[in-house]
Amino acid sequence: MSTIVLALSIVLQFSAAIGAFRLIKLTGHLWVWSLIAAALTLMGVRRSITFYWAVAGDVPQSPELIAELVALFISLLMVIGVFRIKPLLVQVGQSTKALQQSREDFKAFAEVSSDFFWAMDDELRFTYFSEAFSSVTGVRPETLLGRTRREVGAPGAEPEALQQHLRDLDERRPFREFVHTRMNNRGETVFVSISGKPVFDDHGEFAGYRGIGRDISAQVRAEADLATSLEEAQRANMAKSEFLAKMSHELRTPLNSIIGFADLIGGASPQKREGRHLEYAGYISDAGNSLLYLVNDLLDLSRIEAGKLDLVETEADLVELLESCIVDVVGTRSHESMKLVSSLEAQTVVVKVDPVRIRQIFNNLLSNAIKFTPETGQVTLTLGRSDDGGAIVTVSDTGPGIDQDDMEKVFDPFHQAGDVLRRKQEGAGLGLSIVKALVDLHGGSLSVESRVGQGTAVHVTLPAERCVSFQAGLRSVV
Repeated sequence: MSTIVLALSIVLQFSAAIGAFRLIKLTGHLWVWSLIAAALTLMGVRRSITFYWAVAGDVPQSPELIAELVALFISLLMVIGVFRIKPLLVQVGQSTKALQQSREDFKAFAEVSSDFFWAMDDELRFTYFSEAFSSVTGVRPETLLGRTRREVGAPGAEPEALQQHLRDLDERRPFREFVHTRMNNRGETVFVSISGKPVFDDHGEFAGYRGIGRDISAQVRAEADLATSLEEAQRANMAKSEFLAKMSHELRTPLNSIIGFADLIGGASPQKREGRHLEYAGYISDAGNSLLYLVNDLLDLSRIEAGKLDLVETEADLVELLESCIVDVVGTRSHESMKLVSSLEAQTVVVKVDPVRIRQIFNNLLSNAIKFTPETGQVTLTLGRSDDGGAIVTVSDTGPGIDQDDMEKVFDPFHQAGDVLRRKQEGAGLGLSIVKALVDLHGGSLSVESRVGQGTAVHVTLPAERCVSFQAGLRSVV
């Protein structure tokens, strides 16, 4: 009986050894399972020798049954242990492989993501930054690792936002979109937004923070541009409101003149009409023309803003156009002592333009200069040639000049330099904005030079491609 038990024990020990050898390949732990398999094999060999001598009858005494049963039980436990540990090791191997794959996936995501990942330990010290952190912020991670938020600071953060962020960290609360700035490798200010969540272990103990950060510079700049656009829109709306408030006066005054003088003509006797009706008719004509100019300006501005103002281009003599403008405005001088000087450094300048709009440009500039020039002042119109072959026309005056604060807005629609409620000169503030738009349509440029108390000069440049011919000479009109 003991011999049978011994044989079974030998079979079990060799089976356990074979199982151990198989686990070498399964687990990859060569030395551990090799030693176990070798030990089991040697035990099987030893017991095989004992079995041989027992069967051959050369052993002095047969193996004891109890001892062999114990050995059989131990061998059985070895086989069960080896073969039962196999699925456990398979599961551990699969879990390890899955964990490794998960780490590799996370690393791959972190490397290709434009956002960066970060981590803190239970003492709120930074322990990890993904590779994107350096490219986004321009800061090397090693300069921050092992340090707390209080130690590294948060440049550019709002003081209240920083204090709230520190309170969230101290109280282990999640936080979102804490914004601060960094300087990247190109010397540009980068706006960084980070969010984080506290992590707790299985026992509920705080283990640190895990979070994400991103570059929101484009968003911040877009919001700033939007705020600027909104401010400009509000300013334009305010200018229009001021314009509408003043327009009631601009429209009502000539209308009152028209109605009043029309009533005088209509109510006067035929004898009195003969003496004064021509004068009244002149007043009515002036008031009507003022309204006509205003309405025309409004219509032109609306067409320009809608992009529906088209040029009717033809070849014309710029010198003749300028001389006709002088004739148009010479009668608008407030006093005969005001000088209107023209110095045209050319006999003929043939340009391809819209003649009507060119006259509108310079009639407007000359009228504006005359309006702001004192009785003993001077308005000058000059024509010259630019270095690239274009034509430069300058309208200058000896008026009060334009304050520097108004220079940037002088071409804005409805804008009038100075306090509109105290101005002596009438106007809706449309002329210069229309002039600039018409010059732009011709591909030209418009610039202004002015000094308070000395006067203003407006330069209009027509590009060389619009100048067909330029005949030098001097034509001067005073």
